[in-house]
Amino acid sequence: MDSTPVDNEASSTENKTQNLLSYPRRLTGEEIENINQRCKEESFWYRALPLSLGSMLITQGLISKGIIKTASLNTVVVVGAVAFFVGKMLYIEKCTQSFRSRLVPFGPEQYRKHSPTDDEGKANPQMKKTDTSVS
Repeated sequence: MDSTPVDNEASSTENKTQNLLSYPRRLTGEEIENINQRCKEESFWYRALPLSLGSMLITQGLISKGIIKTASLNTVVVVGAVAFFVGKMLYIEKCTQSFRSRLVPFGPEQYRKHSPTDDEGKANPQMKKTDTSVS
């Protein structure tokens, strides 16, 4: 058998470069589960619970001052439940960003549109608008 030496460093560097350039990147089931779990916890603690408790306290205060006259404990519970779900829904964009940050290997600067400028950032005078009118 003929054994040829293999350069492991070169092949690992090549694999890393290939992984960075491959788009879209696939997430493993474990990564998806971790992101989902983190999103559930953060949406509960940072949006749903504070919004729910705050709205329930405000509703109870309005009831006790007599501003809301035909209200009961059921009203406070319903307001709290609605605020809880609204808080969960408000966190969806943050969770979507978490998934996108794992999928996209580069930052948003890659997706900026390039304008016809030279190196100093000034407009290129050679790029003139052409006359496209029909005679």
